[in-house]
Amino acid sequence: MMYINDLLDGIKSDGVLYADDMKIFSTIMGKKEAMELQSDIENLERWAEDWLMNFHPGKCHVLTLGRFEDIKYAHQYKVNNQDIEHVELEKDLGILIDEELKFEEHICTKVRIANALVGRIRRAFTFLDGQAMKTLFTSLVRPHLEYGQAIWSPFLMKHIDMIERVQERATKLINGYSEFSYSERLKLLNLPTLRFRRLRGDLIEMYKHFHTYDKNAMTGPSFNVRQRSSRQHKYQVNEPFLARRHGLRENSFYGRVARAWNKLPREVAESKDVNSFKNSLDRHLDSYPMKWDHRWRDSIPEEDHNLI
Repeated sequence: MMYINDLLDGIKSDGVLYADDMKIFSTIMGKKEAMELQSDIENLERWAEDWLMNFHPGKCHVLTLGRFEDIKYAHQYKVNNQDIEHVELEKDLGILIDEELKFEEHICTKVRIANALVGRIRRAFTFLDGQAMKTLFTSLVRPHLEYGQAIWSPFLMKHIDMIERVQERATKLINGYSEFSYSERLKLLNLPTLRFRRLRGDLIEMYKHFHTYDKNAMTGPSFNVRQRSSRQHKYQVNEPFLARRHGLRENSFYGRVARAWNKLPREVAESKDVNSFKNSLDRHLDSYPMKWDHRWRDSIPEEDHNLI
């Protein structure tokens, strides 16, 4: 990292470095912004020349985020006088990011991997009791369905059900459990729904933004901390105005978690460390319907869907 820590100096675009990967990004409204981004690429080329290195054009990609009808200007970017390929899908730190941020390909890929692992577990054991399957599922299968979920958390019911059916199928393979409903199997195993786990993960991530991560991350347009005091807890954020309940913007991390976060009681939100927060949160959420019932929206009034 010390060797490349000046790589982003002198460029106007935003950029991030991770190990030997680099990304620069900018909002393109027309030709002017596109030319500025191309100029930044050329500045990076000069940096590489100064350090006797070259960028590999074949390993460089351009991903334009946004619906096709909303893209106002497209430019063919170049590195080392070679065109950079425009792609519709790019893998970044294990997450498949598509141009419309729907994450359908990522979700489908992870569900296929998880289902294949469940099948391998079933074929490897002639007898599976509840504790054995729970241990194998939570350690080998569930991580594939949860890694980076704060980024790609689904909002379409077809994706929510697709993910949940992996755990539903796995619990049904336990000897003697096939006669029970999915909710009953989860209670017997003390295993929450994957949908509940995503809510819990979002709230833990929100706590970390206030207590663990760089505080500068809280100064951007997304995390708008309330200035006036609240009787609920001191870490409340302004809830974004959402014209509708489901959509890409509404399901962004801040869009979906702000209301639930604000509803947490003081003793949970103001926990002294992450482990204390997790324990307090689990006690608070213990009786929440979606912990056992993945169809929880059908039994909760519409106005309470995003409440804790």
